[in-house]
Order: sequence, then structure tokens, then C-alpha cells
Amino acid sequence: MKFSWKVFCSVTAILCVSFSLGGALLISVWFQSALSREIQFAQEENRLLRFSLQTAVSALPVYPESDVKQLVSDVIQSILPPAQQSTSPVRVTDSQGQILYGGRLSAVPTLPQLLQDEDGGYLIIKEEGRFLIRYISTGRLYGQDIFVESQRDASAVFQQRQDQFSLYARLTVVMLLLGGGAALLLARWLTRPILRLSAATRQMAQGDYAVRAPASGRDEAGALARDFNAMAASLELKLSQLQQAIQRQEEFSGSFAHEVKTPLTSIIGYADMLRSRSLPPEMQFEAANYIYQEGKRLEALSLKLLDLMVLEKRDFLWKPVNMESFLQETARFAAPSFQQAGFSLQTDAQPGSLLGDADLLKTLCLNLLDNARKAGGNQAVLLGRPAPDGYCISVLDDGPGIPPEALDKLTEAFYRADPSRSRKQGGAGLGLAICAKIVRLHQGTLSFRREGGQTIVEAHLKGGALCETQNQPDSGDQSQRP
Repeated sequence: MKFSWKVFCSVTAILCVSFSLGGALLISVWFQSALSREIQFAQEENRLLRFSLQTAVSALPVYPESDVKQLVSDVIQSILPPAQQSTSPVRVTDSQGQILYGGRLSAVPTLPQLLQDEDGGYLIIKEEGRFLIRYISTGRLYGQDIFVESQRDASAVFQQRQDQFSLYARLTVVMLLLGGGAALLLARWLTRPILRLSAATRQMAQGDYAVRAPASGRDEAGALARDFNAMAASLELKLSQLQQAIQRQEEFSGSFAHEVKTPLTSIIGYADMLRSRSLPPEMQFEAANYIYQEGKRLEALSLKLLDLMVLEKRDFLWKPVNMESFLQETARFAAPSFQQAGFSLQTDAQPGSLLGDADLLKTLCLNLLDNARKAGGNQAVLLGRPAPDGYCISVLDDGPGIPPEALDKLTEAFYRADPSRSRKQGGAGLGLAICAKIVRLHQGTLSFRREGGQTIVEAHLKGGALCETQNQPDSGDQSQRP
């Protein structure tokens, strides 16, 4: 059953039970009040009749005992109006059950048992479709007990109760129809956000992850819709990241296969030439040299891939590194390759220290400097600046720069902004990917920008502790883990 029908049935059932119980209780209270008044009137009539009978008899002279019945009859007829003497519902009996007056009323054997005190008792009987109140009281006459019974018609009270129940039943039906219609509209209004959310869920199940549910209300349904939208946005982002990761994985596999294919083709070709024919010593040396160079290229590629895997799984011990002396030493190590290529390398390192791994930091700097040397400019600068929360290493070069569309892909494995130039210079497109992992291990960020005709690559490193602006030795402090 749909939720809207559940709400409709529940509200209708509550209305039905509430109106039925409330109406029955209200009519019953009114009926009991009206019946109590009728009983009180019957009691007053009986008491008045008994008092009048006793007063009148006490004022008359004493009759012989055999004339008591006639005396009672004469007194009651004198008390009652002439029009009621033949139809008056009055009955008087003595203690032996002998009728002294009013034989027209039928005897009720259980009525005398209702006498609890001098006020008397009553019984409601149904006779010929009428509801009658038979009231009885006791008194004394000439030294003996007598029972005075009177009867009052209360049919109007019972009939009015029946009319009220009939009218209330019709009103209940009308109210249920109106209330049921209002409950159905209310249920539709309450379940509309849920229906919209359900439709959005079905669309998402069909692959439309950009769908969002309307979330205008401030109630629980609105909160649920907002939570659904937040979940959908997070799911869409995760799926987008997953698709990008899959695409990067496919590109990585394709690039790796391409990188391996080229040197393997050269190695196989020259090896086949060496084994299949007799060559002059010069050509043999040239073929062997090509095989050696391509083998070294495959070795360098495998080592870089190994570095990437090691960086993902290895735990490193951080030690304080004096960044000023470290950068100067790294620049001296890289200087011969720059001089051989006809490039100028300058160093400007300010004092500072960082908790990190010196080997990883050296790999980071050498890869950044190697990229600057391959950029096609004339000079490069290695900068070091302390920061409030770490240390910044920057490499500047005056090459042509990096295309804007390539900035987001520079740290992907095997990606080259200029594939032809990088391949000629021996690059495999893994250097910046390794740099990015080293920076992340040092809790830092790697950024690229173009400024004043120079390309700037900046590594903002936080390391295992905050940077200190004063020189500290490379040893003496206990190693720490990040």
C-alpha cells in the first residue's frame, strides 16, 4: 500500500473512531442527565402522592378496619384531578400484597426488593413500546405498612436519544466524507516531496547522476531531499574521480606500452642484424652501442617506475635537514650537466631547516632542475625560502613555458607537454609524477605558474615539523615519523 493511502486510511480511521466515541459519549451523558431528571420527577410525584395520602387520612375520622380500602380510594380520588382519576398510574398495596387502590397497574414482583430506604426505589420497564419509570415508596397507615407505586412515562427521553444517534450517524458520515477528502489531499501534499525524491532516485539508478531533488521545505522531507542532493553530488564527484582514475590508468598502460615498445624494437632489430649477418667491426660497435643505449633507457624507465611504487608503500624516517647547505650541495651536483648543455645554473638559498628525508628531497630537486634544463631556455635558478609552516623550494627557468591546458596533467605518469622534445632528450614523463609524490609525503603542495617571462615550479613543504628560520645541524635530533 502506498504511503499516501496509509495516511488517508489512518486519518479516516482516527476520525471515524473519534467521532463515534465522542458522539456516543456526548449523547450518553445527555441521556443520563435527562433520565436522572425524569427519575427525580417520578420520585417527587410519588413522594407528594404518599405525603398527601398520609396527611388526608390522618385528618379523617377512624373507619372500621374493613373500610380501609375504600378510605384510600376516596382520598386518592380527592387528591387527583377529576380528569386523571380513571387513568392515573397509581397503585397502593398493603404488606400482604392486597391492592388498596389502582389495580390497573400490573404488579412487578421485583419492585419491592428495590426499597433501600424511606426514599423508595424505581425500575425502568418497557411496555407496549414505551419506556416507563415505576417508582415505589413505603409508609404507614393505621399502624400497618403500605406501598405506594407511581408510574411516569419517559419514552420521550429514549426517543430523543434514538433521534440523536440517528442524526449523529448522518453527521458522522458527512464529516468522514469531508475529513477523508481533506486527509487524501493532505496525504498527497505530504507525500509529494517523497514522490519527487523517488523519481530522482530512479533517474539516478538509470545513470543520470546530475539529477537533484527539489528541496524547498524546512521539514523532515526537505532535510531528506537536501541530504539526498548532498549524497548525489558526492557520488557524482566520486564517479567523476573514478572515471578520471580509470582514464589515467588506461593512459598509463598505453604510455608504458609505447615507451617499452620503442627501445625493444631497436634492441630486437640490432640484435637480429648482429646474429644474422657478418658485419664490419664499426657497424658491430654501432649496433651494440644502440642496444646498450636502449637497454639503459629501459633500465632508467624501470627504476623510475620502481621509485613510484616504493614511494607509495615505504615508511620514511624524518630527520632535520639544513636546507641552505642542502640546496647548495644539490646545485653543485647538478652543475656539470648544465655546463655540458651550455646552461647557467644559479642558487639562492636562505637559512632554514625542515624535518624530511634528504634522499627524497634530493630526488625532488634534481628532477625539477632536469626539467628546467630540458625546457629549452638558457638559465635556471634554484631558490630556497623559509615559510611560517615549512620551507619553499622553487626552480625558475626562462624557457617557452608550459601550455595552460597542460598544467593539470603535468604530474601524471608518462605525460609530456612536448612529447617530441622530451623523447629526444631521454625523458619518459615520470619525473614530475615522482616529484608530486615526494611533495605529498612531506605534507606539501606542488604548483606551476608563469611570471615575468619565467616558468616557476614551487614546492611548498611542511615536512614532519614547522620550518625554523635558523640553521640547524643535520644530526643531533631524534628521528620522527610524519
